[in-house]
Amino acid sequence: MNRRRAFTIIELLVVLSIIVLLLAILLPSFWSAREVARRAVCASNQRQIGVASLSYTIDNHGGFLYCGNRKVQIAFFNVSPRLTGDRYTDVFKEWAARGMMHQQDGRGPYQPDNVWNCPSRDFESTNYDPPFSTQAVVGYQYYGGVFQWNNAVSGNLTACSPVVLSTSKSRWVLAADTACRIDYVWGGGRGSAYAGMPSHQQRNEIWPDGQSQLYVDGSVDWVQPADMVFVHSWGGRGNYSRVMFIAQDDLGGWTPPASLYIEAFK
Repeated sequence: MNRRRAFTIIELLVVLSIIVLLLAILLPSFWSAREVARRAVCASNQRQIGVASLSYTIDNHGGFLYCGNRKVQIAFFNVSPRLTGDRYTDVFKEWAARGMMHQQDGRGPYQPDNVWNCPSRDFESTNYDPPFSTQAVVGYQYYGGVFQWNNAVSGNLTACSPVVLSTSKSRWVLAADTACRIDYVWGGGRGSAYAGMPSHQQRNEIWPDGQSQLYVDGSVDWVQPADMVFVHSWGGRGNYSRVMFIAQDDLGGWTPPASLYIEAFK
């Protein structure tokens, strides 16, 4: 009767070493392929945001839907004042009319659709404070209606952001991923609003690998961290608690200091 020869400890260790080596080779490739897929979905989401935004401008004399109070670029308030101050827009209802928000069974608070969720973030856009339903936090930055940039160094600046289509330039940023540093650290802030920031993190570090950006002309580009600068948040001069980055060539003649580029916050 033949007996099967058992593996020796050395042979088992060799096999395990080969498996570990193969995993070390394949895992980065798997991660890279998954991130490429996430970027593709992210770009598609932003293009849909662009189509809905431009649809609103057609029906509303060229005006863009506003982000929260015309300055909170990661949220929408359900009723937002127009630039003239004498009319109000039901922002939730306008987004819902364009397939970007919904009510459960046609009732209750409006909730952002999945298109507002960046696939690289562990965060789901939601109505922030039900039952009052006054604010929805979303997974992208949105610069529609921002007519004044609040900057930590330079204070209030005339914004190069889309308020009215006829006065907006084609390469102004309309929406972007959330390359954001909150509460003075990367990965900080309360989870209900800031979970998973920054978007598209590097594999082994809480640091953005880049971000997708939607422009007024409807195009979406991937931009590198080296080009990102802090131009606006809702904190104002001297406030670095919410630092949010975009890459935009046209800053209206303003030259940001080196201290406002993302590398200075690493």
